[in-house]
Amino acid sequence: MSVVSDLHRVRRAFGESAAPWAVTTHDVGEHHWTAFSGTQQIDYNIALVHGGDVQVLVAAAMAALADHGVPGLIMLAGEGLSGAQVMADAGWVAARAMPLMRRPANAGVAADDVREITPADLPRTRELASEAFGLGRELAGAVFTEDLLARDDVVFGGLWEGAPDETSSMVCCGLLCRAEGTSVGWTLATDPARQRRGHASRLVAGVKHIDAGTRGPTEDLCLASIPGAPLYEHIGFERLEHWQVWTRPRWMLGAS
Repeated sequence: MSVVSDLHRVRRAFGESAAPWAVTTHDVGEHHWTAFSGTQQIDYNIALVHGGDVQVLVAAAMAALADHGVPGLIMLAGEGLSGAQVMADAGWVAARAMPLMRRPANAGVAADDVREITPADLPRTRELASEAFGLGRELAGAVFTEDLLARDDVVFGGLWEGAPDETSSMVCCGLLCRAEGTSVGWTLATDPARQRRGHASRLVAGVKHIDAGTRGPTEDLCLASIPGAPLYEHIGFERLEHWQVWTRPRWMLGAS
């Protein structure tokens, strides 16, 4: 498989993996995808354009966000980068670039302090997301739901610190969504007071072990922040390309 065709496959797989939380709109085309939660959280109403008739696809993504009345992000990759001028002319701005990263098929590593989140754990999960990403509790509650936990294409795991009784506390959580042949990380949140202690690396390994127990080893994908990329490189991910992230200036304060 050529490098170009492999990137095409990976981009599509990433979009396919958004199905569990993109409950308002989820559409994966040959050269684009859209994934809208319908909430007022910018990071959960997103689209990618990576080829095809770029001007038409970019315009359609902007129109879809406007129709839904929600803030969001439109990402450009590969041939889709030629749509930058279309977005600039419409008053959008390039907010950042994010590395698309991949790790070869693996089965993770069992971790005693990592387990799947239950409905009873959702309040703490939403609290962690609020603290890590600046989400309001109401927005976190709209994304992290019991319906999400019940899906068979999701592993939502948490890492607990402390004794295995009522004194232990969840300090890190992560959402792994499944697409054919891949496992994609969408959320990784650590208590700000407990960061830089190796919790995130242990959680990623433990959640992947749970996932692999069901489906066997698969490759991993993630779209990392620039500061977060070294963490993923440390545990075996490589950078494939960078996605250019565009939004409207008035929405930028809502981006994590």
